[in-house]
Amino acid sequence: RSAGLLDEDVEQQIANYFRQCSIVVTAQDLAVMTATLANAGVNPLTGVEVIPRHVVASVLTVMATCGMYDSSGEWLYRVGLPAKSGVSGAVAAVLPGQLGLAAHSPRLDPQGNSVRPVVAGGVRQVQRLGGVDLVDRADRRAGRGGDGEGPLGGHHPDPGAHRDRDLR
Repeated sequence: RSAGLLDEDVEQQIANYFRQCSIVVTAQDLAVMTATLANAGVNPLTGVEVIPRHVVASVLTVMATCGMYDSSGEWLYRVGLPAKSGVSGAVAAVLPGQLGLAAHSPRLDPQGNSVRPVVAGGVRQVQRLGGVDLVDRADRRAGRGGDGEGPLGGHHPDPGAHRDRDLR
């Protein structure tokens, strides 16, 4: 409030935030939401535009830049899809014009992302789709995407290396 960013009552804004975080959504509901984003705002089940195209572009930009909290850059580099995780353990990812993915598991990592969808669903399953991502990386096309090299150089452990432990 002291920075002048909140014009409304702080308590009301917090109440609105908690209400938004408390909406019951299944993985299937979330998959339809991501498929809608992938389909330029048109719900693929109904054929009705429910989100204007220009809003979809803004949503996907926010998902790509900060949807996975502190892991957003690494996620985009490794997986190549705009994604959003939530404190419920849900993870949603979108490949515009092609597909939407959703997974849910409540266990969170230190960055606040769901462990199982990030390890199993994100990195492993998306890369198995074969080059399906926004970031056209030559190492992926050549089949060398799992070398552990991070976006800024240096070796980063393969996020799937502890898959068996993380999936328990």
